[in-house]
Amino acid sequence: MSEYLDEVPQLKRESESCGICRYTVRDPIPGSLAELIVSRLPADRELSFHDPFYPSPSDPGAFVSIRQQDGCCIYCFGNHGWHQDWQRQSKEFLAHYLALCLRKHSSTGGHGWLSLTPVLPASFPKRLKYRTP
Repeated sequence: MSEYLDEVPQLKRESESCGICRYTVRDPIPGSLAELIVSRLPADRELSFHDPFYPSPSDPGAFVSIRQQDGCCIYCFGNHGWHQDWQRQSKEFLAHYLALCLRKHSSTGGHGWLSLTPVLPASFPKRLKYRTP
């Protein structure tokens, strides 16, 4: 199955298992890459990446998941044994956040990666109904 990230020259699809596509990020990372990835995310896909900076209570860092619908985005953090609630956030913020994480992977010689998982379109009121303002 073709994904929107397959056409991005700085990304290389490494594997696909159970519909989950995993991509590695190639150097050099252009400044517009993260914005392109977040802005084109379809409502039936969930984007995931690793944040090496996150102060996790378990393993180092956190995995970040992003979903979008009708121009709005939600995201959450998780790692082995824990998961935070979904929160609303702007596409611009999430693109900057992804860019920081990709640069960190690149500058340390690590391999930045992304994954796309097929999902049903998000129902934001349901996902956010347990959040208190």
